[in-house]
Amino acid sequence: MRKTRNSTLTGVANSSGNSDKWPDGSGMIYLAMSPWDGMWKNRHQLMSRFAQTMPVIYVEPPIRLKRLRRKNWLSGSTWQGFSQPKCYQVNSGLHVFKQSNWLPVSDSKRLASFTKRRWLNALKSSINRAGIEKPILWITIPEQHFALTEFKEIFSIYHIVDEYSGYTSDNLGRKKRMRALEQTVLDDVDLSIVVSPELQDSKSAPAREIVLVENGVDIKAYNSVGSNMAAPNDTVNIPRPCLGYSGLIGKRLDLNLMIELAEAKSDWSLVFVGSVDERDCRRELAHLEKLPNVFFLGEKPAHEVANYISSFDIGLLPYSINTETMHISPLKMYEYFAAGIPVVATPIPAAERYADEIILRSGSKLFIQGCETALKEEDDSYAKTRRQDLASKNTWEHRVNQISDIVMVRIDKKLSSLGQK
Repeated sequence: MRKTRNSTLTGVANSSGNSDKWPDGSGMIYLAMSPWDGMWKNRHQLMSRFAQTMPVIYVEPPIRLKRLRRKNWLSGSTWQGFSQPKCYQVNSGLHVFKQSNWLPVSDSKRLASFTKRRWLNALKSSINRAGIEKPILWITIPEQHFALTEFKEIFSIYHIVDEYSGYTSDNLGRKKRMRALEQTVLDDVDLSIVVSPELQDSKSAPAREIVLVENGVDIKAYNSVGSNMAAPNDTVNIPRPCLGYSGLIGKRLDLNLMIELAEAKSDWSLVFVGSVDERDCRRELAHLEKLPNVFFLGEKPAHEVANYISSFDIGLLPYSINTETMHISPLKMYEYFAAGIPVVATPIPAAERYADEIILRSGSKLFIQGCETALKEEDDSYAKTRRQDLASKNTWEHRVNQISDIVMVRIDKKLSSLGQK
């Protein structure tokens, strides 16, 4: 285990580093919590940009053996996976180490060590083939603690984008184990990055380096959506006004609030763009789907999302208030700003920090009134420009520069202290 450090860093990261180059032979090993394909999130935005300056391997989580057993082991899809490459190239700098049916990892005591070692060895081979001699290891969940020091990394980062203990619902035992494991991770990595001040407060402790780098926006995608661009085909016949939400649709959202809004305002259209997670909210989603003024348009390719959001009259942040949402930094908040549209939100801390730009309301009656206020804005070009200016100060390019400055300086100091400069 690494010894914990004797300093702690708080506050927002800035571009004040005195190093401007990654060490020769360095590359990023990003242990992801989900596959590369699918709805783009902060990890896709960050890694695609880091890949412009160094080799990046995006490592998909291994398939669990128990999941594979639930399928037919001898099915055609299982054998088909045998011939697929373990690692493929997305572009000149970005590789994806794929999930593989032939590299499952077991949770059982008898098989865990063997299957994990087999998976790690395959990943190490891909790292070597990519020419990465000085890995920078980036982990994203506490369960990835096992990977620390496995790759002889020159630097390790733990990126915290959520309060992960909030994922465990009411399972107090699991919450306790999750928190204990995360404390170990926080003490053992070289640097932790959080996306909200609330996460920074909850993870801080003496001898830890924890920096705040919030989520951002792909501003170029929104700048390319001109006033003359046609609205997406599946939105053309949706009646106005259009109140929209873009992102994962699931239990994080106050779906009962959305039901009350849609039923109270039958002349408004409520549009959801994104994938649906029915866990713990199947009944509410089924209710919404039956309403004639509610439209679920599904998940869209990353390059099309900006056009969908720009077609909204209002952007909604209708989150439930709970442990999870009190710590988040919603990507769609900056995306709504980039589109220049009014935003109405429930009072989560991330939205409260932009109270001058977001209409904050709790409870269905006040939330509906907030939407009515937003719709009265009409074509306020000043307000639109103000929001877009705010988005332009919170781009993914800014975030990558912030992280690069922070990490480069610390790598330089670490290598110097080890006599490896």
